[in-house]
Amino acid sequence: MGGFLKRYAKDNNITYSCAISDKSASVAYRNMKQSGNSKRGRVEIRNMASEDFEAPIKQVGKASKNPWIQFVKEYSQKNNLKTKDAMKEIKQLGLYK
Repeated sequence: MGGFLKRYAKDNNITYSCAISDKSASVAYRNMKQSGNSKRGRVEIRNMASEDFEAPIKQVGKASKNPWIQFVKEYSQKNNLKTKDAMKEIKQLGLYK
């Protein structure tokens, strides 16, 4: 929001501290966010438009193609360990070749 406030202060010829306390600045910020100008807002709207509401929730992010990362993730899930602890254990036991 800091970047928005700086731009708002400059556009309205007021100081940054005045923009912080200006209620019209907060209204303008909320309107900007609700209109979908943010990347996250655009992605959510696009996903909602193309999904069936009964469909299971898709996992966010991309899966790693790195075999070491995949191995560590699977090992940590299988043994109910944190990723950091799983990495230490794998290295100590020499499980990954």
